[in-house]
Amino acid sequence: MTVMLEGNRPARLRGVMVGITERKQAEQERQARRWFVEGMDRVNLAIHGTNDLEQMMSDVLDAALSIFDCDRAWLVSPCDPEARSHSVKMQRTRPEFPGLFRVGAEVPMDPEAADVCRIVRASSGPVGFGPGSAHPLPAGMAKRLGIQSRIVMALYPKGDQPYMFGLSQCSYPRIWTPLEERLIEGIGRRLTDALTSLSMFRSLRESEQRYRYVFDATGVAICEEDFSDVKRAIDDLRARGVRDFRDYFATHPDFVHHAATMVRVVDINDVGVRLLEARDKDELLGSIHRVFVPETRPVFVQQMVAIAEGRTSYESEAVIRTLNGTRLTVLLTMTFPPPPARIDRVLVTIVDITERKRAEYLTGHVFEVAPDAVYIVGRDYRYQRVNAVFERRWKMPADRIVGMRVDELAGREPFEETYRPNLDRCFAGEEVSFVGWFPTPAGRQCLSATYSPLRPDGKHVEAVLVISRDLTQHMLAAEALDQAQAELAHVTRVTTLGELAASIAHEINQPLAAIVADANASLNWLAAADPDLDMVRDALAAVVSDGHRAGDVIQRIRQLATKTDPQRARVEVNDVIRDMLPLVRTEVRSHDVSLRLDLAPALPPVLGDRVQLQQVLINLVMNGIEAMASVADRPRELVIRSGPHEGDQVLVAVEDAGVGIDPSSVNQLFSAFFTTKPGGMGMGLSISRSIVEAHGGRLWATANPTHGATFHFALPGMP
Repeated sequence: MTVMLEGNRPARLRGVMVGITERKQAEQERQARRWFVEGMDRVNLAIHGTNDLEQMMSDVLDAALSIFDCDRAWLVSPCDPEARSHSVKMQRTRPEFPGLFRVGAEVPMDPEAADVCRIVRASSGPVGFGPGSAHPLPAGMAKRLGIQSRIVMALYPKGDQPYMFGLSQCSYPRIWTPLEERLIEGIGRRLTDALTSLSMFRSLRESEQRYRYVFDATGVAICEEDFSDVKRAIDDLRARGVRDFRDYFATHPDFVHHAATMVRVVDINDVGVRLLEARDKDELLGSIHRVFVPETRPVFVQQMVAIAEGRTSYESEAVIRTLNGTRLTVLLTMTFPPPPARIDRVLVTIVDITERKRAEYLTGHVFEVAPDAVYIVGRDYRYQRVNAVFERRWKMPADRIVGMRVDELAGREPFEETYRPNLDRCFAGEEVSFVGWFPTPAGRQCLSATYSPLRPDGKHVEAVLVISRDLTQHMLAAEALDQAQAELAHVTRVTTLGELAASIAHEINQPLAAIVADANASLNWLAAADPDLDMVRDALAAVVSDGHRAGDVIQRIRQLATKTDPQRARVEVNDVIRDMLPLVRTEVRSHDVSLRLDLAPALPPVLGDRVQLQQVLINLVMNGIEAMASVADRPRELVIRSGPHEGDQVLVAVEDAGVGIDPSSVNQLFSAFFTTKPGGMGMGLSISRSIVEAHGGRLWATANPTHGATFHFALPGMP
């Protein structure tokens, strides 16, 4: 303000007024964004702060309670208006506003709660109840729970029923802002992921408990045997050129004898301990050759042949002896995991079929106790006997099934295409096994079946013993796990893009700056009285080139960020390496790292998903850069190599000069949630290994002779 004088007396004021409304609004928006980002950071910190999923969700609720300064944060399940009851699965409250219901207690689903569930299920995001919201707070609920407003969101974890995540304000009638709704939606997505993981872990734990119960409680002798050393010995023979393993084993009895000492008993149930007349389990753990007799040798040879041929199961009669010297005739059934899985815990069932015991076991135990569907089919293709599991599968009592032809029960098409050809092979004396999807009264089911010829007189096959297992849930679970791994890999790719934001911005800004410069130059030349069109043409060609360059970078980013199913195609590994470089170039420069390529020419292509392989490379490169961040006494050099490996495989190696690998943690490097980086998720190497193994390859790490470490992965090449 300025005072204007007339003579010596002040006459008027002159001043300038500047509007700062927009500046204030911008400042408020910045503060709101900062609050949102800080809130998500606190939630992410709670998520990454522990490997205990239940504790992690509890920490997230604590964080939500603090971030929103509300009175209660809670999880309720199921969010289903048709349910008879629901319960509080987890809650965090302020001391002055404790929860009304105990965690885990079942609460009847009243009409008001059902209406809330319907409203929340109909919305794709958070729903507010109370003042300023589209939905009023039900009066009875408000009085009963002591709340004045709440905001609620439905969560849909995979493999579990819907949940309801909410915040309650008891102290005053709160109006929830759009920014708060956005943050609540973000927290809800994180909780959905956590609930999905928790459901998967619980299912896995329950599956393991069921397996352990069957292993320990079933009336069949079961043991787990380690054939790893035998498999390595067979692989060594194959590497030395052996192809006819039956002939080799027949002509090298010393090898067979030594191989028998390599097999170790890892575990055995109580039935097995009693069958082999041991004092306790510990007396049997270790080498299995103590129960061998000369007649056992041919069976053991056939087991090794099955391993060499990559079979997944083997069944045979054998003669063994107990630790007290009693000779037993037993039926051995072995289940091998399909290659290339390890065979360090081969499941072996041992059935004593000596004299009368064999008939007692087949007629009693197998039919009445076995968890699988078991039945006998005669040469006329009619059922002679079925067990209770088979009755339940076909929803028909045994007295109706016995006497029916297989095609009358299972259908003519499956009978002609699958059942009859395999039964005929078994009637001819073969052991037959197969797996497939078949129609049943409960819908299509994935069933495995083993056909064993029955020879009552010891010579002629009069009937077939069928053991059939329902693998439907296993197959569906495997598909769900594959989908979950793909989604987790996508999340990791997007997270990696965030870490490479500076590199991406630099790679895009460079061509954009060049485009602007060339365009301005073209305008200046065109403005001249006698424009130099050749110069303009060259500049515009440079604009086109730089535009394509920027477009290529954006295309690579889109490929990494897009959520798609894996697409397998012929891929040149060297091209994948070169395409990855622009995304990490700025990161390399900002860390003073020297990047060198040592790529072998004329490598065979691999069958793979380009985006997933690029994700593995980016992860290994970023790890190498971070491993050298503290290095100051030597050059920070990162080398990416490619070359042939072990015949037709293609090898990629990323070598750094960083701090190296801690020997105490080398066995945990590829474990989920293990990390040596502050704030790291511990998922990068685990996901990278899953991707490489899904491509039929292998990922491993080695320490360098001087400094740093090298991470290698090898993939099978294509012809």
